[in-house]
Parts: sequence; C-alpha cells; structure tokens
Amino acid sequence: AKKLGAEERERMLTLVKVAEKNDPRMIRYKDEVFQQKEAGKNARAAALKAEQDKKDTEAKVRAEKAEVKRKVEEVQRLEDKKRKEEIKNALKVARQRLRSLHKAAENSVRHAVHVDQLQGVCLRLDTNELNEFCKVLEGEFEKASNDFTSIIELLHGEIEKCGATPIADPSVDPNGKGSDGTSTASGESEDEAASESDLSPSKVARELTPEELEQQRLQKISEEVEEKARQERRAEEQRKKKEIQRKAEAEREAARRKQEKKESESAKKDVQKAQKQEEQKTKQAEEQRQKSLKQSEEQRAASLAEESERKRLHEEQLLARAFESDRLQRLAVAESYEEGLLEVAFKSTLLQEGSETPNLPLTFALRQIAAGLPPPAVNKADAADQARRDVEEFVVDLALGCLSAEGGAGAAPEDAR
Repeated sequence: AKKLGAEERERMLTLVKVAEKNDPRMIRYKDEVFQQKEAGKNARAAALKAEQDKKDTEAKVRAEKAEVKRKVEEVQRLEDKKRKEEIKNALKVARQRLRSLHKAAENSVRHAVHVDQLQGVCLRLDTNELNEFCKVLEGEFEKASNDFTSIIELLHGEIEKCGATPIADPSVDPNGKGSDGTSTASGESEDEAASESDLSPSKVARELTPEELEQQRLQKISEEVEEKARQERRAEEQRKKKEIQRKAEAEREAARRKQEKKESESAKKDVQKAQKQEEQKTKQAEEQRQKSLKQSEEQRAASLAEESERKRLHEEQLLARAFESDRLQRLAVAESYEEGLLEVAFKSTLLQEGSETPNLPLTFALRQIAAGLPPPAVNKADAADQARRDVEEFVVDLALGCLSAEGGAGAAPEDAR
C-alpha cells in the first residue's frame, strides 16, 4: 500500500509538472509575472536614471553659473587691470613729459635743477598736476629766449614743496655730459652620470630519466586538459556575461527611449506653457496699458474740469467784488446827492452814452421794474429810504444785465449783489 501510494504521488507530481509546463494559462501567468518583474525593474532603473539626470542637470547648471560668475569676475578683473594700467601709463607719460622738458632744456636749467630732485617732483605730483605743471613750463619755455630764471624758479618751487632744498647738478656744464655703464656676468655648470652593468648567473642542466620524461608527458597532458576545461568554462562565463550585458543594454535602451519620449512630451508641454504664459503677460500688459491710458485721460479731464471750475469761480469772485465795490461807490455818490441832483443823475442814466437820445431798452426795463415797486413815500425820510432802495435795486439790475452780457445767463440776484 505504501509503494502504491508513493507511485501514485509520483505520478500526480509528474502530471502537475507536465501541466505547468504545457498549460497555456500557466505559461501566460508566468509571462505576466515575468513582465511585472521586468516592468518593476525598468521603473526602478528609469527612476534611478531620472534622479541621476536631475543631479547631472543641477550639477551642470551650477557649473554653468559658476563659469558665468568666473567669466564676469575675470572680465571685471581685466577691466580693473586695464584701468589701472591706463592710469599707470598716463602717470608714466606725464612724468616722462616733465623729464623730457628738463632733458631738452638749456644747460643752465639742467645745471640749476638736479635730476634726482626732479624725480622727487615726479613722484609727489599726480597725473593731472604733472600735466598742468608741464603746460605751465612749456608756456614759460615759449616765452623765454635767453633768460630761464622763471623756469628755474618754478622747478625750485616744486622741489621745495617736496620738502627738499634745491641743489645744482655738478655733472652738467655747458661743455660736457654725464655717462653711465653697465656690466653683466654669467656662469655655467655641468653634471656627469655613470652606468653600471650586472652579471647574471648561468644555469646548469642535466639529462632526465625515462620515468621522469613519462611523468613530464603525463603532467603536460593533464595540464592541457585542465587548460581546455578552464577555457571552456571561461567561454561559458563570457557568453553568460554577454547575454546579461545584452539584456541590460536592451533594458537601458528601452528605458532611454521611454525617458526621451517623456522628456520630449515634457519639453512640448513646457513650450506650450511658456507660450501661454507669454500670451497672458502680453494680454495683461496691454490691459494695463489701456487702463493706464484711461486713467491718465480721466485724470487729465478731471484736472481740466477742475481748472475750468476754479477759473470760473475766480472770475465770478472778481466780478462780485468789482460789482460790490461799484455798488458801494454808487450808493455813496447817491447819498451825497441832493434830491434835484439825484433826479438829474437818474435822467442822465436813461440817456444813451455820449448823446441826448433816450435809452429806450433801459427805460422800458426800468418801467417794468417800477410797476412792481410799492407806492412813493409821503414824507422826506420815507422818500430818502425809498430812493436808496431804488438805487440799490437799480444797481443790482445793472449787474444782472452785465452778467447776462458776459455769458452768465440765468444768474440770480444774489450773484449780482
């Protein structure tokens, strides 16, 4: 029974193995598992590559920024160096200019001004001061014919400013000049080298016995067999390694293509996003410009309206003050008149200016005004009050007429007052 059970169990295991090996569902399941594992490996490899690319990109950006900064600093350094060289050359030219004036001067000037003290003047003055001093000296040289006292005094003055006492140069006289010389020295040295030779010992050989020869032959065959086995194992290892490398290369290529596709899509999205942002910025800038124009127009219109209103109020105030002053003057004149003179003044007012012709529009207007007035006073005091009120109303009517003539149609009596 045990033997039959073991055989049956072996048979079932064999059937399961055969089924797993040949069943399409098992094959498909194994393929799916394999594909999932490969997809996981590819995803991890892609993530690692993306992370590495990100690090490389950041490192590249940092390197580019550092390079740009270095170039900017280098340009700034070169500009500073160039500027310093220009300043230095300008100072050198100015000093050489002063030395040339001294060198080209007459022997009397060169004898009176020592060249070493002139060097002190060159070291004390800056470029602008040297150029100004050289201009003064050149002017003095042009003016001087045989008398160089002023030039010597100028040079002695600058030497005294250096804190030194001017001395004469004994090496300069009308018949001779100074000279100098130079000397050089050189040396040589040589090195020597030596070589040695070595002797190698000789080798001694002896004859081998037949047993030793057979043993050597067998050992040689054994070594050849072992070498052949090693070569086969090495070849198999190389083949497996190449297969692994080929699969890894295929996986990297697939991941690279996928990453390139992803980067291409990301770049397209970035370009589209940048274009959209640029369009939005342009639109916002245009809206802001239109808004600014509108605000400026509104501000300009408001300022014009405010200026116009202020001007109108100012003119109205001027007219009001003028008419108020005129009214007070006329009332003062009317109060000073006697009744007869006042009547004559009223009658002359009803005439046109410069003639005896009645002013019909004014007469008609006054009659219309008089129609609405109260009856005349019975005594002298009431008559005076009535006359004063009449004069005041008459002046107000004249003010209203003037306002209407000046474009102030619809003005109220309060405005005329």
